[in-house]
Amino acid sequence: MILISDFSEFIRQIGLVAHIDDFEHLNIRPCTLLGSFEEHRVPELLDFCLKNPRFHIVSHLENSDVNRFDGKGLFYRIASGDKNPNIIYSPKLKSGFHL
Repeated sequence: MILISDFSEFIRQIGLVAHIDDFEHLNIRPCTLLGSFEEHRVPELLDFCLKNPRFHIVSHLENSDVNRFDGKGLFYRIASGDKNPNIIYSPKLKSGFHL
């Protein structure tokens, strides 16, 4: 597991699509201006990522963000960078901590 406590570093590493303007050419519209998708949009996100394999789903859980799809997510985002499913953002942990 790679735990990151700096959200800017997490965004950079996974290539998070984080702003509404970044979706202009993707033919998918998020629920919020910051690029979040609610649970009811999961089938659409899965289909989008299947058709666009350079993208993957990032799940926001109660105390962290995980660089993979997790059905327990509170909301979801897409990213186009490092797809390592072991990358986790948690502001409560020290940066660079590895298990």
